[in-house]
Amino acid sequence: MFAWNTMMRAYSQVESLKLFKQFQKVGLKPDKFTFLVELKVSGHCLMIGTGGSLHSMAVKSGFDSDLHLNNTLLRMYAGFGMIRFARQVFDEMLQRDIVSWSSMMAGYVHCNLPSDALLLF
Repeated sequence: MFAWNTMMRAYSQVESLKLFKQFQKVGLKPDKFTFLVELKVSGHCLMIGTGGSLHSMAVKSGFDSDLHLNNTLLRMYAGFGMIRFARQVFDEMLQRDIVSWSSMMAGYVHCNLPSDALLLF
């Protein structure tokens, strides 16, 4: 698993997604780090469908309460301009840290909703 995750991080974004598909074809199950890498790639490449699918897979795999994964989802959805999805992730988080709060506020600002960012205080 470590070797696959390392290769995914080292590859270009498009190659990383291709490698993820190969990873699945051979029957390997993604771990938290696999999801983190591929969610970041989806966000950077603005691949909304891929990001949403990865989110669903992460939930089904039991990673829905992971702080780092949820922070990555927040940033991804906010970057897509999907602030309602970002807020849903934020509201469902069992634990939040400074990254969670600042990502949510930055997401509101990114989506031209600065007054909503202020309401988080």
